[in-house]
Amino acid sequence: MTTTVPSGDPYYKKTIALRVYGRTLELDVAHDLFSGHDIDAGTRLLLRSLATQEHEHRSSVVDLGCGYGPLGLGLKVLVPNRSLDLVDRDSLAIAYSRRNAERNGMPDARAYASLGWNDVRGDGFDLAVCNIPAKAGERAIRHFLLDVRQYLAPSGLVAIVVVARLDDMVRGLLTESAEVEVLFSKRVAGYSVYHYGFTAAGLPKSEAPEDPLGVFERGTIETDFRGLQYKLRTAYSLPEFDTLGYETELIAERLLALRRPPRHLLVFNPGQGHLPVLVWKHLEPERVTLAGRDLLALRYSRANTAANGCPSERLKLLHEVRVEPADTEDVDLALAVLRERQPAAVSEFEIRALAQGLRPRARLLVGGSSTAITRLESAFARDRVVRIVGRKRNKGHSVLEMVA
Repeated sequence: MTTTVPSGDPYYKKTIALRVYGRTLELDVAHDLFSGHDIDAGTRLLLRSLATQEHEHRSSVVDLGCGYGPLGLGLKVLVPNRSLDLVDRDSLAIAYSRRNAERNGMPDARAYASLGWNDVRGDGFDLAVCNIPAKAGERAIRHFLLDVRQYLAPSGLVAIVVVARLDDMVRGLLTESAEVEVLFSKRVAGYSVYHYGFTAAGLPKSEAPEDPLGVFERGTIETDFRGLQYKLRTAYSLPEFDTLGYETELIAERLLALRRPPRHLLVFNPGQGHLPVLVWKHLEPERVTLAGRDLLALRYSRANTAANGCPSERLKLLHEVRVEPADTEDVDLALAVLRERQPAAVSEFEIRALAQGLRPRARLLVGGSSTAITRLESAFARDRVVRIVGRKRNKGHSVLEMVA
């Protein structure tokens, strides 16, 4: 997994100073990460609630959904000899949290990918913290709140912050279980903080869930696109949960005109999995690589592609900030969907990195808003790695076709 951030970093937005009881942390912030303008009030509130003498003995911390690291790194600066695990589903967040740990003299902090608690390494944490995401869905929020128990030490503490509109749900989930003991709660304008632990009955390790993706599931959809019928499981916080976006439709229309099965398909930012499923249904490529920052999207896309007939041994995931040239050496069909509202420099950086490793005469289709595609078209107008061979528009969206 690629989690380093290159020099000349197009993702970099600015540096934020976080003052933590006499120590200032300098935190680099990336475009498109949560709390990119400034550290949000909820994170500050949760950090203050833990900056007391009674919590100084908690020597091992895990920060779920760490972003660029303000909460976990703020806790470590309070007690420097703490061990710290920074985990997130976004590989850009992992890169920036690692970068900020090193920048602030904490190279021993571990930053790695986890989808919820499913990939957390080790157990016996004294303290688990999380700024609960507001758009995750109730089953995922229950997972964040309660499935942490198997990663805690017997006297371990969980500390969370939630936005006000989730407070009734979260309070209900915590108080409905006799195994949860709420030790502290505080409500201020816009946020609620909870500290809680588990009784002895609530601490034994549970078995791994049969379907670890189930807690993130929104529902299922059945789609018929120009006679290609398929069914998808959909996840909260991913787009295209009920219908295809215009950029996906444009790419799919072009794909239907192709007749030769690709040896190696790569889909960058696959979302729920519409594009890899459509390509599989139409052309049955020999290999399928799914790449992108979002581990939830990658795992849902893999599950959906496999459920629609693609053998699992043909599927590969690349959880990366960008696609490395070595990953695309034998790719002869690449599809990419630009993330909404990301800076033009980031789009160019990602597509250029993807294009550089493609095999000769490989085809690259890129979808996004027409504004973003126009900027990309201008950037690649005289490119020597790929040449533009076509563009199609529909309702403010476009697809750009290039050949290596």
